[in-house]
Amino acid sequence: MRLALAFLACYCALNYGMARAAEIKATPISGLPDTALITVSGVLESSDAERFRAAVAMYPKAIVAFQSTGGSLIAGIDIGTQIRFRNYTALVPSGTLCASACATAWLGGTKRLMGSGALIGFHAAYIDQNGQATETGVGNALLGAYLNKLGLPDRAIVFITQAHPNELTWLTMADAAREGIDVALFTVPTEAPSAAPGSIAGPAPPVSPAPSSLPSVTTSLEQRASASLTEMLSRLSQSTSLALPYLSSVYADEVMYYGKPTRKQEVLQDNMKYMDRWPERTYGIIKDTVDCNSADLTCLINGQMRWSARSTARNIEAYGTSDFLYKFGFSSGSPQLLSQSSHVVTRSRRPIEAAIGALAPSASLPQYRDYPVARTYHGANAPVALTKQTMQFQTRLRVAAKEEPNFAGNYVLEYWGCGTTCLMGAVIDVATGEITWLPFTICCAMSVDPGFQAINFKPNSRLVVFAGLRNEQQPMGAHFYWFDGREFHFITTVLDDGSFGKHSATK
Repeated sequence: MRLALAFLACYCALNYGMARAAEIKATPISGLPDTALITVSGVLESSDAERFRAAVAMYPKAIVAFQSTGGSLIAGIDIGTQIRFRNYTALVPSGTLCASACATAWLGGTKRLMGSGALIGFHAAYIDQNGQATETGVGNALLGAYLNKLGLPDRAIVFITQAHPNELTWLTMADAAREGIDVALFTVPTEAPSAAPGSIAGPAPPVSPAPSSLPSVTTSLEQRASASLTEMLSRLSQSTSLALPYLSSVYADEVMYYGKPTRKQEVLQDNMKYMDRWPERTYGIIKDTVDCNSADLTCLINGQMRWSARSTARNIEAYGTSDFLYKFGFSSGSPQLLSQSSHVVTRSRRPIEAAIGALAPSASLPQYRDYPVARTYHGANAPVALTKQTMQFQTRLRVAAKEEPNFAGNYVLEYWGCGTTCLMGAVIDVATGEITWLPFTICCAMSVDPGFQAINFKPNSRLVVFAGLRNEQQPMGAHFYWFDGREFHFITTVLDDGSFGKHSATK
């Protein structure tokens, strides 16, 4: 029981204290001599293998719990080799993500544990060539030799390395059994030890409501269902590495997915393919109706949403409206998505460049041509200069820093979702790698015109126009700023009259 509770402690640590960068912590387990909980969270870097070695040096026994989107393959192989040599147990807790190099390290466990709803993903080894993931024979040879040393059969090695570097093969318990990968399912213990004298007692068990209280239960369910949908759309607007763990925790084991009973892993794979195709996404509810059943604690939500999606790599954006129908269940205490379907009502596409001029010109307002750049940078891009404050977005910023300048001559202006219809971002100097954050978030104007852009800029101008609310504060309007290379300077605001099309610089 003590060991199970130790697993639970590890699980809580990962879910409520996730590191922004690679973080390795060793915590002795009380009552279990020479045994520790080792938590590894964040993106693995080449130096992390030595940091792991130092952290575990004094512990003959350990449970190593992972939560990471990946990173250095060499670090993953080294850490996995250390785990196997030391006879450690490896764990991916329920609802967490361990992919790429992280999954490679997890395989090293003498005993491998996988939580219910955990996402463990594999793909072939690759190298980064000009921002593109390219499969590498040397890397795959190293990975194959490591997997062979772990004693995995050939069919397991094929399964682990079959996915392209831009894709992932997600492991299920059925896959593990079929391919010869020894994995045990880990479930968080539901029992807790008796409270020690003087300790605070836990909450009392829930009491079934009396029939007279059912209306209030239904009202509460409606509120929870609405909040769950809002939370889901907000998470879907985030990066793939943040959205997938959430989806893994909210989808039921089997989902009625567009009219067909579908396993959770297949639903997650379908979501990931969409996210890879459209890395930037925003969603906003136009209208919805919630209908709850207090007897089985389920809620149906149907309505219409406005959405937009972008792919800079493909130079395309899509936007439109869709009808949707979701069914949430709350019998387990946490929201579970039981059913999902939607139908596109309107859809439009256009090149991203066309979006910059989506708002009509006005000669009396600042124009892009009024803020020209002195020069345009044509040299090699510098590595992005990451700090503790920017590490949370390191993957997105590193990818953006490799792109051609799209703003003010030698800068890349990159932005991403921070919630439903909310955007935040940064400007990267490709010559120096220095990062300047956008001065505020911009949100809430999506419902005016699905074709407009909330952030408008051009490669040859220092002018940028933000359309919406700054930091969710009034006034709603088009806000004009110019960038001097270090900070943004306010010019003017034009209040919204119901159509942002009248308030934009386009020349």
